[in-house]
Amino acid sequence: MGKIAEILVRREYEKQGKKLPDKFWLLPEYKRKYAMQCMMASKFLRSYDQDVILAVLEQEKWCYSLAAKVLAEKFEIEKNKRRIQAQMKERAQKNKAEDTPAQENLPEFRTKNGKTFKEDE
Repeated sequence: MGKIAEILVRREYEKQGKKLPDKFWLLPEYKRKYAMQCMMASKFLRSYDQDVILAVLEQEKWCYSLAAKVLAEKFEIEKNKRRIQAQMKERAQKNKAEDTPAQENLPEFRTKNGKTFKEDE
């Protein structure tokens, strides 16, 4: 939550041409804005992972407040995209496991000299 709020407050002040000091949230001048962004971030963190929110904020460089109305839709899109990617990765791993036969199930073959060997040796 704090990381999200920090990014947004820094963006807002950088847009105004101001560089914020380290631990700016402890200074009375910036404390209120930081607290407001933390409150909004906590609202979104109930529904979305921090990684989803940070990914959207990384894409939307113009955004310096979680109050932007388009963000909820973008968070939902990113959440669904990540869910689908995870499902596809899981399916690929499952298919890969099914496609590779177990060593012990391979048939044995005999050569002319009478030795036996497995197909993949």
